[in-house]
Amino acid sequence: MPVAVVVTTTPKPGRQQDLLDAYAVVVPLVHEEQGCERWAIHTTKSGDVVLVESWTTMDDLRAHAAGPLVPQLNELKGDAADGESQIVILRSVPMGDPAKGIV
Repeated sequence: MPVAVVVTTTPKPGRQQDLLDAYAVVVPLVHEEQGCERWAIHTTKSGDVVLVESWTTMDDLRAHAAGPLVPQLNELKGDAADGESQIVILRSVPMGDPAKGIV
């Protein structure tokens, strides 16, 4: 069963683009990692940067989290974030069409 993760980061005033630029560096690299099904960046009306991830297994997510790209991303983000990111790991509850009912 895939593992979904939602990471929400609030930028400091005027720093949203700095966060997006940091993600732009690592997104193509993460997409190449084993088990990465989705690693997609979104923004909210209020300016938050939201990462929606999907990994084939929890072991794939753990390998990603322990790998070099997370520290690289944090270094690239520098002080652009207003506090810590909120990370939520989700457990899928499949319903309806299997292709649409699981992230």
